[in-house]
Formats: sequence, C-alpha cells, structure tokens
Amino acid sequence: MFSNCWIYLWSTWRKSYILEVNPRIQVEHIITEQLFDVNLIKIQFLLALGKKLDEIDDLQNLNYDFKKHIMSIRINSENPYEDFRPILGRISDIDTTFSKNTWGYFSMEKGGEISALVDSQFGHILAIGKDRNSAIRNLANLIDRTKIKGNIYNTASFLKN
Repeated sequence: MFSNCWIYLWSTWRKSYILEVNPRIQVEHIITEQLFDVNLIKIQFLLALGKKLDEIDDLQNLNYDFKKHIMSIRINSENPYEDFRPILGRISDIDTTFSKNTWGYFSMEKGGEISALVDSQFGHILAIGKDRNSAIRNLANLIDRTKIKGNIYNTASFLKN
C-alpha cells in the first residue's frame, strides 16, 4: 500500500513546483480531504484490507474544488521566543468554536500532559475561504476564538499576536 503527500507551490502562471514528496500520510492530509471530499485514512485501511483502487467507491467520482482556499496551522507546545523549543507541561483547558468554514482537532483535553514521550503537536486547525484573503481571515478568527490554558507556550498564542 502506498500513500504519498506531495507538497508543492502553484503559481499564477499555472506552473507547479514540487517542494517535497513523502511516502506516508502527513498531518496536512486534511487539506487534501477537504479539497477532494474524501477520507484518506479510510482509503488506506480499505487498501490494507486488500481492496483494489477501482473497488473503493470514494475514489470513483472524485469531486475537487480548486476554487476554494484552505489554510491550516499546527498547534504545538513550543516556545516561539526560544527558537520554538518544545515545552513540557499540562493543558488545563482548550476551548474553541468551529464555524462552517473552520475545523480542527486536538489530541489533548483538559488535564492532558505534554511529556517528553510525545510529539509537541497537540492540535491542528484549518479554515476555508472562497479566496486566499477570506481563508486567512477565517483562520485568524478561529485562532482568536481558540483559548488554550495551561503552563505551556503554544504556537496558537504566538500566531494570535
């Protein structure tokens, strides 16, 4: 089974520039899922179970919308004022409200602990817009509505400022 993540730039001159190709699912897979209205993890499991690509309904009629813009940020327990050094600590509360143009997930909840045994990323949020500026505006509003409390620094607080 193969799953790849292609990270590229698309210029206004209709040229694309490949930046990176990874042979594993990336945390940014939710961008692809939003653009194509598919569940990549589900497709990986179906392939692992022996299904052929032409047997997976989700892949037969892919709908994509390159007119919408999607931006995401990873939320990490890092100190941006010390070269983004990972920070260990406890999260006392996470509060956010998603709208129809925003979505995200957190791997921690109240009382969750960021330890040396886990990756510093504990959240990922994204925003959709009809153009780049509206996606940025929606993401900025979501960052502003996201409240993370605890004895940790995090990248959402940094981006908010």
